[in-house]
Amino acid sequence: MQRLGDSESEPPRETSSLPSKDLPNDVVLKILTRLPVKSLMRFRIVGYCNGLICGTVCYGRTIYLWNPSIGKCKTLTGTSLPVKAADTFKSALGFAYHLESDDYKIVRIVGWLKQNVIEAEVYTLSTDMWRRVEVSLESLRRFGADNSIFTRLGGQPQFVNGALHWSIGTNDQFWYLSFDVDTERFGEIMPPPRNRLEGLLMEFKGLLALVVCGQDGDHGQCFMWVMREYGVVESWVKLIVPLELYRFFGCTNNGQLLIESYYDDGKLCLFDPETLRNNSLDVHNP
Repeated sequence: MQRLGDSESEPPRETSSLPSKDLPNDVVLKILTRLPVKSLMRFRIVGYCNGLICGTVCYGRTIYLWNPSIGKCKTLTGTSLPVKAADTFKSALGFAYHLESDDYKIVRIVGWLKQNVIEAEVYTLSTDMWRRVEVSLESLRRFGADNSIFTRLGGQPQFVNGALHWSIGTNDQFWYLSFDVDTERFGEIMPPPRNRLEGLLMEFKGLLALVVCGQDGDHGQCFMWVMREYGVVESWVKLIVPLELYRFFGCTNNGQLLIESYYDDGKLCLFDPETLRNNSLDVHNP
């Protein structure tokens, strides 16, 4: 099988079937670390479900579904939202597993900056087809009302409460776009009312959360907002992380934050924002 990202003119061999097999995260990491640096720089991982890895190159125009455990890859180049070379756009992707139908779905969102319009499409693995879906939200209609132009769309998608989530907004404000994988309807999640920093969207113990580190985005005190009741803006709760951080990497399944300390020689540690316990891993970020 050809390595992903080596050449778009010669994509990996397509397969009609991609049976999934639960592959441990550490095995996936070992596989990815063996790929050439050039390929990894061009290849962006969208998501990972049940052993299947979804990735893309060229702003989502070429999408790959890869099962490393059996060495098969499927290339998706067809789309119902063609992009012309002269168009100015932003795009976002999401990948999720739909339990009820035992199927995998890829969501592609394209925002046309000149027209100030957002469109979306959904691909299902079982049908091997793209379908357009409507994006009709009050927040998006406000763009035309006040002549605002959205400048943010994307970020690493987060799958929480059966929906995918992305950041979206203008230069003055931001919020979150959600997509229910079951109903295939878009929604909107408003950020914490007293928070002006976009931060990093994540899943925290099955809940939607927002992590913000440092006033200047580089280092400083870290805090996080947790949405205790999904979709209810009043349920955002602020948790303080009493550590000076240099970088935040992510959250474990049991709710510990993987961070790099600013004043501890770059050591990585796991911090529990609820119990305030800090566990140094004695591992340095390379």
